[in-house]
Amino acid sequence: MILDAIEIAQKSKTLIVKCNNSYIEDIKSKLEAWKNRSVFRGEIFVVTDDNLEEGTAEIQRENGKVIVSVSEALQKVREIIETS
Repeated sequence: MILDAIEIAQKSKTLIVKCNNSYIEDIKSKLEAWKNRSVFRGEIFVVTDDNLEEGTAEIQRENGKVIVSVSEALQKVREIIETS
């Protein structure tokens, strides 16, 4: 989900990824691989925000922000399965 948000923000020079402390190291370890898979070439900073719920991340860029959530993604999957 974070990779998708990075690809959407490809024209930004800087991204700030805010997430709960329990995800910081995991996200930092994947940043280079994500940058190599996308066309984003700017700087990405990862910071702790323990006010965010578990499973949620906020990606900030110059002109706005995107909030990604595991629980919302799972809810969409459930809806798709139920309507199929």
